[in-house]
Amino acid sequence: MIPLEFIPPKSAYYSIQKSTAIPADQEFAIQLAKVQLLEWKFSGVNYILQQAYNTEGSFVVFLTVQISDYTIIKVKCNRAITVFQYTIKGNSFGYLKGHGCLPLFHDTYTLQYIPEGAHQVLFAPGTFHYLYLDPGPAITSLSSVDEGIKKVLLGLNDFQEAGSLAERLPFDQKVLFLISKLKSLAPDNVYSPFTIRTIINEFVLHYYEQLHYEKSNPEGTKLIAELNAFIANNIELPVPELITRIKKLFFISGKHLRTQWKKIDLKNLRDSFNQLRMHFALYLLVIEKLTISEVAHRLNYADQYNFSKLFSRFYKVSPKMAKTLVKI
Repeated sequence: MIPLEFIPPKSAYYSIQKSTAIPADQEFAIQLAKVQLLEWKFSGVNYILQQAYNTEGSFVVFLTVQISDYTIIKVKCNRAITVFQYTIKGNSFGYLKGHGCLPLFHDTYTLQYIPEGAHQVLFAPGTFHYLYLDPGPAITSLSSVDEGIKKVLLGLNDFQEAGSLAERLPFDQKVLFLISKLKSLAPDNVYSPFTIRTIINEFVLHYYEQLHYEKSNPEGTKLIAELNAFIANNIELPVPELITRIKKLFFISGKHLRTQWKKIDLKNLRDSFNQLRMHFALYLLVIEKLTISEVAHRLNYADQYNFSKLFSRFYKVSPKMAKTLVKI
């Protein structure tokens, strides 16, 4: 049984339709998986597509979320689990009960303890692809040689409700290769459980290698993935400081950084970062229910008036009206 249930907003209940079909335009169609589709309408078509399979006590879930409005999706976890969470496409912010903010930035991933209970994710309009992977007993063997992994398995993350963001790792060529192997699995046959278990074990081993050998072996990691991981872990920094740290850490000029960024985003670098910070601000106001002053302080704005001015310019409503922007 897959212990994660993804629930549309209450305001969509009147229009929810359920099926086991895969939308015609879906770029991720996993032949081996059990399919669950929830569709509803606001200003456009919205859906949650879950493609999942179990194997030997573990599970793999490819999740696609298509959203037409700012929307909060509830994630109900029926039992505490430790999973790998890979964000394949899109940027969003989740709130993990007992943990705090979980930034879900594309081309990044993390090993994450998810406690039993209800959690929330704030989505901006767009299409999002995720992979959730239960490592099963393979990850337990690493806890004896890695204190950080042991803490995650015990739910003893250093990131608690106070709000530190969970550290994420960038996709490299090995991660992309393993994801493609899962996507290309043939229809169910006698070898499938063994093949999936082998792939899961490869994910686990690579996670350990990337944690411990990434600095000495950076080949194969895309610059954009590394940037996304850094931004996810440092989104609270003011944009000028964020850019300055990126240039220093990655030994990259401002011109080259802007050129690389243009390959994935039509907006300029500063506009992209400001948009992500505004999305984070909306998350803090609506999900964590911080005050305007607390959000301004969290995001290192000079004062709440400066923050309110920028927020109002971006969303066309004041921070006091933030909740009206979101389908809940």
